[in-house]
Amino acid sequence: MRPALSLSISVLLLSSTASAAFDVAKARRKARAYEELYRKSYAQGVCPAYGRFWANHYARRTRLAGSDRTVWQRYVEELAAKRLRPERLDCTLYAHELLKAGMDAKSHATLLAEHRRIWKGRGFAGWSVAHILTEKLGWKAYAILHRSARYYHFYKKRFVAKRLYPVWKQPDIRIEAHYELGKDDRAIEALLRRGRFGWGFSDGGIHTWVTSDTTLKECHWESGPSRRYEIPEAHPLAAGLRREPFFESTRLVEFTDYGAHLVVFPPER
Repeated sequence: MRPALSLSISVLLLSSTASAAFDVAKARRKARAYEELYRKSYAQGVCPAYGRFWANHYARRTRLAGSDRTVWQRYVEELAAKRLRPERLDCTLYAHELLKAGMDAKSHATLLAEHRRIWKGRGFAGWSVAHILTEKLGWKAYAILHRSARYYHFYKKRFVAKRLYPVWKQPDIRIEAHYELGKDDRAIEALLRRGRFGWGFSDGGIHTWVTSDTTLKECHWESGPSRRYEIPEAHPLAAGLRREPFFESTRLVEFTDYGAHLVVFPPER
């Protein structure tokens, strides 16, 4: 009877690990907290969360009119006067903060340790986190493709023949299934509702985001932390900007910025 007892204990331990459940409500609260802080700060105040591109390419390099001080120095001083600390964000850092909010301590420690082991000092990427979530933490990945995607036929072939989402010079990610936008929209939205919260990225990792039910949530790293700190229209950087809000929500089936997506969901309870 000992082997059976041992097996039962192993199954029990596996079940308890799998249910070390991702807390969707906490992840969503974190997203709302960012959005509310930005909304309340944008018109008159200043948001402590700032975009990495905005800081590195504009704020730190641009001097205030008639002064030796930079836009960045004024921003940091304004935050200090309010006893606030700046928080650097980009699309991946934002998505990671929401992911961390919903993960239990053990799962997040595994994510960090595996990332250090595989990629040493390299920062998070959409694909690196997705790899660890699927290979080490029991998350399931699904590919979503639009016919307008770059390399559409290449992606489609890998999805069908290999059941893999290809990542350039990095580990490919195993998928459970794939869907086509415009054709499978109802099935995609049913998948998103069932998954409740997902870690996602597009076009091999160019952009990272999360899903909350059928909504894709993203952070735009070039946006300013308030209206007063936006990159001015006259600045050379403004020519290529789309003037998007710092935090944006879009139905995934209506998201058209990129065409080849991967979304990863936590184990079902």
